[in-house]
Amino acid sequence: METYDRVRRGERPVLPGDGSETKHFVNVSDVARANLVAFESAATDVIVNVSGPERTPLADWYGWN
Repeated sequence: METYDRVRRGERPVLPGDGSETKHFVNVSDVARANLVAFESAATDVIVNVSGPERTPLADWYGWN
């Protein structure tokens, strides 16, 4: 909640570390589409990782670079 509260007050969120840590961000509509395809599939006992296409440094995602 701290990050949410800071953003609501118009403040920048606190970036952990130096911002070089990377994450795979994915759009929620892509996750929803992946779930629909999985539910319609006949496959069983399958694990699928839904992820964004590339690693993004946190500083880039926050727009700090």
